Amino acid sequence: MPLSACQLFFDVISRAALFELCGAETRKDICTRLRSGYRMPGMQLTRAGSIPDAMYVVRFGTMRLHAQCHGIARDYGPGELFGEIALLGLSPDGLRVR
Repeated sequence: MPLSACQLFFDVISRAALFELCGAETRKDICTRLRSGYRMPGMQLTRAGSIPDAMYVVRFGTMRLHAQCHGIARDYGPGELFGEIALLGLSPDGLRVR
């Protein structure tokens, strides 16, 4: 039987600074809103200047965040999340993710 999004991501959500003050029920609610997806290696996930609309959790492999003016800003690996700023309605300038 496949794992639910809540089972897959609850520990990641629990470690995220944005959610550290949330109770277990709120974290579970957040997890139920997550969807699992697959991205091919090298596929661009976001574009510089686009409005963020999702939070991402890396399960396998790595995702590379590029800062438009500064080269590579950070690599994200399994168990890490990024894009949580989208949940706050904020938009970082000049970032793209592959």
